[in-house]
Amino acid sequence: MKTAEVKVKNLAIQCYGVFENGEFITGSDSFDELIQRATGIAGEKDKNKCTIDPLKFTGTDENPIVEEGTVIMSFTNINGTVFIVNQLV
Repeated sequence: MKTAEVKVKNLAIQCYGVFENGEFITGSDSFDELIQRATGIAGEKDKNKCTIDPLKFTGTDENPIVEEGTVIMSFTNINGTVFIVNQLV
């Protein structure tokens, strides 16, 4: 019996990511790390916005593209204060 080569892409571990103004920054399996990272990025400049979203993958196996899913949390810097808003209501 001949064995077939199976390609595996495990997306279960890092299924959430931080996005800055729609651009993917990082993923992590720790929600606390994501919150710290998003808060830090949002705090870098006024009116900066970050989100935590489930990761959505499109494209091809050779050229995967990471996109924002449904926003779970939003981080916005207004006058030096980062406001964190739960988007799941």
